[in-house]
Amino acid sequence: MPERLLQLHTEKQEVLDVDECGQATHKVLNQAGAFCNFNAFDDVALRSGVMRHDGRWGSDVLEELGAKVGSQEWQQKAADANRQVPRLETFDRFGNRHDAVQFHPAYHELMELGLSSGAAAFAWQNLGRPGAHVIRGALMHLMYQLDQGVCCPITMTFAAVPALAKMDIEDKPHAAFLQSLKEKLIAGKYNPADIPLSSKDGATCGMSMTEKQGGSDVRANTTQATPVVPGKEASGDAFWLIGHKWFTSAPMSDAFLTLAQSKEGVSCFVVPRWRPDGRKNAGFNIQRLKEKIGDKSNASSEIEYRNAWGIMIGQPGRGDGGPHSLGLRHWKFSPDEALCTARVPPRVRKMGLWTAIDSATFDATCFSRFGVRIRGRHRHLVTLGKGIGCTGMATCEDCHGSEQVLCLQTSPIGGL
Repeated sequence: MPERLLQLHTEKQEVLDVDECGQATHKVLNQAGAFCNFNAFDDVALRSGVMRHDGRWGSDVLEELGAKVGSQEWQQKAADANRQVPRLETFDRFGNRHDAVQFHPAYHELMELGLSSGAAAFAWQNLGRPGAHVIRGALMHLMYQLDQGVCCPITMTFAAVPALAKMDIEDKPHAAFLQSLKEKLIAGKYNPADIPLSSKDGATCGMSMTEKQGGSDVRANTTQATPVVPGKEASGDAFWLIGHKWFTSAPMSDAFLTLAQSKEGVSCFVVPRWRPDGRKNAGFNIQRLKEKIGDKSNASSEIEYRNAWGIMIGQPGRGDGGPHSLGLRHWKFSPDEALCTARVPPRVRKMGLWTAIDSATFDATCFSRFGVRIRGRHRHLVTLGKGIGCTGMATCEDCHGSEQVLCLQTSPIGGL
């Protein structure tokens, strides 16, 4: 009998100790302990990918977050945040419409960790510096290992910035509010209080696109947008929204990017929880929270717009195919959704997070709804943060030729 097996056999024969609490029944053998107290950035593939793609200068912030991700303390916080699921409070105790979600305190600590570490804003705070998107992608990858729930509002906050940056805000009716929102999305600060944006030093952004009858086909959306001031129905003008949304993530965000039908067709809007004048956006009503298999720490909701106040961004009628919708999908799903490897198909995952996807065939016919029909075989080198085809605050409309094709094709990889 091998020496180790003999040792185990001998241990089993020993008389187990008896204490005043009772008789011990067995010793725990052949069970792994908790996987904690390590640095999650000590991942050979992750570290080498960051170094190879101009991200060496971000090592300190990655090391700091990696140590927390691997610590027993933060892993326990993530477990607590998922064990006690969010709770909807439609009304306050006095009977006033409230539309608020209560979370376990650990959820807010995790949000603070992700935002202060730069998982949403690092690339925008270091705009134009080589490797900035690589480092932010790596920060997001680390957060996904800790808790995927908070990664939903964090990645939406990241993705909303290019849509706002694309607008020529200065001459818009609500320029001050839009500029303040953009600045606070990239501040890297978290304030969970349900108060006006003007009273916060940081903000988060959710997305509210999907409707029951259309799903991902946003052309079928029925939510209607009517200008607050008749005749004022251009980008930057205010609208009243009436309709429903079947899936709205992170309903306690400070603002939401949403789609609704204007006179010209499906258009994109910013709907804040609190209006610029400090009044609650009373037409934003949470109907219920979704029951989910996983990702339980974050709230996913079904909402109704009952004359919700919103600002149009981008060109009227271009919400389903203009720079904002494509840009948002591009920035949100590439690379963030791909970082969550559970969301990536096995055939893609086997290629490796940091390796090239070469001679891949992507049938992107579904993207014909965005005005572009793509089929065929293309050779692209896709690497995290560098292979997304755009730089800076660009959206897909700024890309040309093969870059635009790459933007459209990498998005469904993450979304599958």
